[in-house]
Amino acid sequence: LFILIIDQSGSMYNSIKNVSNTLSKLIESFPQDSYYQLIGFGTNFRKYDSKPKINSEENINNLKKIINSLAADMGGTNLSLPLKDILKDSYKDYKDFNLSKQIIILTDGDINLGEETTELINLHNNEFKIHLIGIGSGVNSNTIISTSKAGNGSYCFIDDTSDLKKVIFELLNKCTNEYIN
Repeated sequence: LFILIIDQSGSMYNSIKNVSNTLSKLIESFPQDSYYQLIGFGTNFRKYDSKPKINSEENINNLKKIINSLAADMGGTNLSLPLKDILKDSYKDYKDFNLSKQIIILTDGDINLGEETTELINLHNNEFKIHLIGIGSGVNSNTIISTSKAGNGSYCFIDDTSDLKKVIFELLNKCTNEYIN
């Protein structure tokens, strides 16, 4: 189960094209029979699908349409809202998935988490692994690294010169390696 949380705040204006390209490569690389859900965040958050969907050709084509229409138009950078929804409020939405649960966050790293959300991440880091992809040249690397460590996940950084296929392959390998073993 891959939950993709996308920073659509105003600070992502120059990076949103790179986010779309990264997401396209990522979803094309999902393992067969996996599930995904896309969530955008800024001042508030938006679930593009109310429940995770199976990785099928039809669903991926619909997801690509959404990805191509993403904009950096959601205001601030309150990552705590979607994380609280996943880890606390709507946890029941994900309990029935007897799958490895991976949260992948694409952001420039200027995110508001707060102590309560960091505690939630630590509390649920055995059920949900949190991976961060830092997008752009002005990434707040400290936030990206510390959040991924709290979530028992990994992190990587992507700029305009990054080899997307290589980065995505390495990330998905980290996401699935422990589960496969």
